[in-house]
Amino acid sequence: MKKIFLLFILLGTIFFLAPNVQAEGQTCDKITVNFVARNQKDAFVPGVNFEVFEQVNDANNNPKPGTVWASGKTDDNTGLGTATFTNDKTDSIRYGLRVWTNNKDKAFYFYDSIGFSCGSTTKIERKISGIHIVVRDSNNNIKANVPVDVFSQRYDANNRPIKEKQDSIAQLNTGNSGEITLYIPQGSVRGLNRKIEDYYVLDIRNNDLIYTVTNIKVNDQFTTELNYTFSSAVISFKDPNNNPIKDKSVIFYKQLFNALGNRVLGDRILEKKTDSAGQISFDRQPGIYAAVIKDDIDRDNIFWNIEIAEQNLTNISFTPNLTRIKMADAKDGDNFSIYSTVKDENNFVRRDQRITDKRFGASGFTDLFLSPNTYLFSYTVYGDNKAEYNQVAIIENNKFQIIDLKNQNQNTGQDKFKTIDQNLVNRLKGYILLNTEKNGEAWYVNPKDGKRYYLKDGQAAYQILKKFGSGMKTSDLKKIIVGANRATPAQDTDGDGLADDVEKAFGTNLNLKDSDFDSFSDFDEITNGYNPNGSGKLPIDNKLANNLKGKILLQVQDHGEAWYVNPKNGRRYYINPTSAYEAMKLLSLGVKDSDMEKIDKGE
Repeated sequence: MKKIFLLFILLGTIFFLAPNVQAEGQTCDKITVNFVARNQKDAFVPGVNFEVFEQVNDANNNPKPGTVWASGKTDDNTGLGTATFTNDKTDSIRYGLRVWTNNKDKAFYFYDSIGFSCGSTTKIERKISGIHIVVRDSNNNIKANVPVDVFSQRYDANNRPIKEKQDSIAQLNTGNSGEITLYIPQGSVRGLNRKIEDYYVLDIRNNDLIYTVTNIKVNDQFTTELNYTFSSAVISFKDPNNNPIKDKSVIFYKQLFNALGNRVLGDRILEKKTDSAGQISFDRQPGIYAAVIKDDIDRDNIFWNIEIAEQNLTNISFTPNLTRIKMADAKDGDNFSIYSTVKDENNFVRRDQRITDKRFGASGFTDLFLSPNTYLFSYTVYGDNKAEYNQVAIIENNKFQIIDLKNQNQNTGQDKFKTIDQNLVNRLKGYILLNTEKNGEAWYVNPKDGKRYYLKDGQAAYQILKKFGSGMKTSDLKKIIVGANRATPAQDTDGDGLADDVEKAFGTNLNLKDSDFDSFSDFDEITNGYNPNGSGKLPIDNKLANNLKGKILLQVQDHGEAWYVNPKNGRRYYINPTSAYEAMKLLSLGVKDSDMEKIDKGE
């Protein structure tokens, strides 16, 4: 009986399991795979290719793709991709999934996660990573239809990414929307521990330019946002009077350095003309460039160090020199010559080669753009008293310079000249200069003629400074604050710090420190702009003081006292044979001999 009972149990089990067991030789029913790819925002991704493959292992026991059993593509409207297959051995097989968009060789691999049974319908969803690319111009406007080439990035021997392209992955285009998304893996594996390239390189094309972007890292299941802006430049050219230089041809070069570290012009990049605003705008890869314009004597004027930063708009303004050559007696159409120059062993500038001849205009002058250099300007007056007027000048950019040939010494016949730096002269007019390299010689640069006059000692200084003085009423002098250094006891009867001569000029009491008994000394009141003889402040006029900087003022209503208006602070300093020498020491500006020689001497 026991054997019969066991037999019934066995038959019942077989009967119960029979519908789910595939008999030998029986065909497996169709298997349906529904695949959905999603991005970081969980939105479905259309147009994604997928394959279901039989998962195998290599010699190192790492999973690999084997026989492909099914394939499909997600629908553009529904985002769903459907594939079917049959495999009689399905129950004993592990499956994997390969997913890609543009390049099958750079696909996503999903292992050890898929199993099927005969007749089943299985929905598989996977998140895929990517790069979302938006291209804009420097004004933040979307750039449509921009070609974008994608590459894997090369690695060095230490498995670190280097800025070199390796394999081509995709050729894309931003289309009318100005954007494109490339779905690409990072951190996926073909074997258990072998990563696919996780850094990428983009070549973004803008007409004939290629902007290369490296080190683009993609994170698994995330979309990397890349907003790329074309680097560009706006270069402005204005003259020293801030007027735009219109319709001027400008050539741009790559800036390089030679073996000595000097800047040189590299490849020619482009040539454009300035517009009505004196500007040139253009797109360009990041780098350092130089601009070259021809001056009015057909020489190159080079502007260096135009640095265009990546994904940035560079604004740079350049000011070429503007030089006015004038001659009071010149007639409209008269010629003058421009020469290059050389220096001899004694540092004298000599006439070299004639560059060109130019004509004076109806107003007795002509304006030229000249590239920086040292030039000789020469004008010859013909007739019974033939005379030649020459001036050597250092021409610099960013400056408006006036070359007045009338006021220069005539040629000595030796054809050698000293270099006059008109810009230096203009800066130092009215200063007392102290030669720091020649025993401390002192010179005064007369604001009227721009020449320097030797101040041998206190008496000579007083006489020369007074010679260049201009008369001024006492009421106007009081509008300029007095500058004073505390006098020595021999000069100061009441010991208030003001020399007796200064007190006489102000009408204060030589025997009282505080002439108006207001508890403030005469020295403190005068040097701070207050009235030493009564209440309130003096009528200070800073604008007047600024206009008179460097001038010698003579107090015409009293005893002809002389005052020097210091260019540094606009204050007036009393000068007599003694105080003039003090002014030389205390108010002078140290200048090297080489710069002193650039200022013409006065007799």
